[in-house]
Amino acid sequence: MPDLNSKIIKADVFRSGAQIVRTGQAELSAGLNTLYVHGMSASASSDTARIYSQEGVSCSNLRFVDLRDEDLETPETISVKEQIELIKKRIEIKELQTELWKTNGDFSGKDSQPLSEISEYI
Repeated sequence: MPDLNSKIIKADVFRSGAQIVRTGQAELSAGLNTLYVHGMSASASSDTARIYSQEGVSCSNLRFVDLRDEDLETPETISVKEQIELIKKRIEIKELQTELWKTNGDFSGKDSQPLSEISEYI
């Protein structure tokens, strides 16, 4: 199944939407083909999508199916999702460190602070 990585060459923005023109190339064999077009917006309406081809090639009986990222797990998407999760964890750690610095726990002036209370604070 050929993939078509498209790129935007023209965009017209309107109050109620936009018209985006994309271009790309894919090798197709004679007969029925399934073509995965990447780069489309999740909010794009499949009812208004059109495919144009070069002279001598006809496209008929087109059917558009919207597949989300979770439907197409590629090594690239898996890698990006892992990186996103790692960054989220780092952000969470930094936020916790920031909160700790803001409260600046100082137990030096207290004579009998229970260990459980210090552990909970940390």
